Amino acid sequence: MEKLKTALQERLQPQNKEIIGIENLNFKNNSLFLGEDGDYLKQKSYEVALITIKGSLALGKIFKEVIERLGNNKTGTYERWLEFNGFHKRTALRYRKKYELYQSVNPEKRSNVALMSFELIEKISNENIKEYIELINSGITTEDLKIELADKKIQKSEKEEKKDTSFDFNFKVFENLEDEIKQLDNKKKQRVEKLLLEIKKLLKK
Repeated sequence: MEKLKTALQERLQPQNKEIIGIENLNFKNNSLFLGEDGDYLKQKSYEVALITIKGSLALGKIFKEVIERLGNNKTGTYERWLEFNGFHKRTALRYRKKYELYQSVNPEKRSNVALMSFELIEKISNENIKEYIELINSGITTEDLKIELADKKIQKSEKEEKKDTSFDFNFKVFENLEDEIKQLDNKKKQRVEKLLLEIKKLLKK
C-alpha cells in the first residue's frame, strides 16, 4: 500500500520542463509538415532539436568548467585537451558563449537563447552583452534581435565614415620639384611623370 502511495505521489509531481517546447519551433509555411506525415515529422524534428540543443549546452558547460579550472594555463593545457577531444578552441568558445548567455537570461526566456544560432550569439557577444540580455529578458523576438544588431552595424559604419579624414601632407617637399626632376636620369624622370599624371587623374575624379 505504501509503495502504491509513493508511486502515485511521484506521478502527481510536475515533470521537469524541457529546454524548449515543440511550439517553439517554426513549422509555418513549410509544405513538408502539411501532409499525412506532418505531425510525425514535426515530432521527430522536435526530438532532433532537443538532442542538438541539450548537447550544445552540455558541451558549453563542460568547456566553461574546464577553462575555469585551468585558467590561463601558459602550457596550453586547455587547447591540448580540446584537440585531444576533437574540438578547435574557436568552436569550444562558441559553445561556451551559448551556455553563458543561456544561463544569464531569465529562465522563462532561455528557450529563445537555446534556439539561437552560434552566429547570432557570437554577434551578441561582440556587443554590449548586458544590453542584449536585457532585451532578451524584455521579450524581444529573435528576428527583432537580428534587426537590432543590423542597425547597430549600420550606425558603426556611419560613425566610421564621419571620422576626421582631413588630409595632412607637407607640400613643402615639392617646393623645388621641377629642379629636382631635372637632376634625375631619364628612367626616373619617366617614372615621376607617370606618378604625376596618376595624381592628376585622381584629382579630376
